[in-house]
Amino acid sequence: MQPRNAPGGPGRPAKEIAPYRGPDRRGVAQFVIPPTLPTAILLLFGVAWVVLAADVRISVPATVLAKLGAIAATLALMTGVASLLRWRLDGIARGWWCGWAFLVIGTGYLLLGSLNPANTAGAELAAVVLGMTLITRAIFGPAVDATIRVSNTVTQIALGLAVALVPAVAVGHSPSRARIALAVMGSAWMLLAVAAAARQHRGHHDASAGWIIPVAVAFGLAELIPVSIGHSPSGPLADHVFELAATGLASISALGGLVGAAVHHRTRALREQVERERESANHRRVEESFADRLHEMRSTMVAIEGGVATWGPADNDQTPESTLRAALIAEIRRLRTLVNESPSASGVEMFDVETILAPTIALHRANGQRVTFRSDGATRAVARPGEIAQVVEGLLTNAAKYAPDVEVRVIARHELDEVSIRVEDDGPGIDPIYWDQVFERGFRVDPDSPTGGDGIGLSVARRLVRSQDGDLWVEAAPSGGAAFVMSVPAAPALRIVPTRAEVLGMTEGTPSRTAEAR
Repeated sequence: MQPRNAPGGPGRPAKEIAPYRGPDRRGVAQFVIPPTLPTAILLLFGVAWVVLAADVRISVPATVLAKLGAIAATLALMTGVASLLRWRLDGIARGWWCGWAFLVIGTGYLLLGSLNPANTAGAELAAVVLGMTLITRAIFGPAVDATIRVSNTVTQIALGLAVALVPAVAVGHSPSRARIALAVMGSAWMLLAVAAAARQHRGHHDASAGWIIPVAVAFGLAELIPVSIGHSPSGPLADHVFELAATGLASISALGGLVGAAVHHRTRALREQVERERESANHRRVEESFADRLHEMRSTMVAIEGGVATWGPADNDQTPESTLRAALIAEIRRLRTLVNESPSASGVEMFDVETILAPTIALHRANGQRVTFRSDGATRAVARPGEIAQVVEGLLTNAAKYAPDVEVRVIARHELDEVSIRVEDDGPGIDPIYWDQVFERGFRVDPDSPTGGDGIGLSVARRLVRSQDGDLWVEAAPSGGAAFVMSVPAAPALRIVPTRAEVLGMTEGTPSRTAEAR
């Protein structure tokens, strides 16, 4: 008797299976018809039909043969449509050519039912020749063909039909010629099956193309068996049976391949959706973490600003300590503006360049860097002042890193409709071949230099300036060093050429902003 608390015993819950946490081993099963078995069955069946034809005479009414032909035509048309749809999904050229081949064969079978029996040999020959030509293109053509066009394909089919009508007309109403033509076509189908098997054996085609081999064998037997058994009444039945087998195998393979391709794309779409949801969840976690850190940064800067404000002498004392404290407070407030989540905190506004840059220059002077500032007096610009100060801060830091112990000059001047801010030094300079590359993200002139950064600062600086209708570039300084020049739009009162809005305002009698500013 099993104990009550034994595993699997009464009163004990079933053992929980731990979730699988390895790689995703789910796959999409492809519908593939192995060519060996159906080909062998068809050949054995064909040999048996020929051997027993002399002893077993099967006579089938014409109505039954017509129905078999209609079924074969329907299956051929289904194969054509399914092959074209699969080509639309996976882009393999084989589906395109096989689709048109079976559309031609199916249409030919339908037309045979409305023709006089005396004229069916030539029409059947034309349809088979054209269909076999297109299937040959599918076997020996490239797997991916970017030149496929509907108009080109229709033109090729029309030309192929014109060529196929030549032997059809030559056959005419002669039974002997018809038998010879059908024997040639059957042999051609067999050779096509051998060629397809050889290409698949060499690895030119994947396993999903193996269905062409038994289909070609079935089409070949449909032509060869009636010729082999002569005037036996079972000849027409053999023709229709093997045609039905060929179109049935082709339709099963085409529909299975279409379903497999659709399932493959659906599975891939689901996996991509899962990846997107996973990335979205990671993005949300990063945003939440960034928001938390940003909040802590703002709180820390507020505390630092309060501490600096209570340090040193009063604001009305004109001492170096008071100037440094004011510069520190201005820089801390600029940092608070940069991390502020409010979009209005970084809006474009009119400002005086010297006033905005004074705290940054004072801090660098306090750190021992020799920085001079010169202005022509009319340097009011329209931009985002916090970002302009950030760019100058980065340029001064770069000058201290790559040209230490040299004088750095910051020059602001009004030039036509712009205000230029020039940061130049007396250092080694930058080779002109690198003047454009230094602004590429991650680029460093000397990657092995121990003083080099990550190659990001200048790229960010140019992006910030260009987002404000300005620009940033580098050129040679008069002393031979490097000179980084930043241009931003000047205030309306300083512009030489009025803007289009100002011109319209003057012509309509409305005072422009420039006139009001002046």
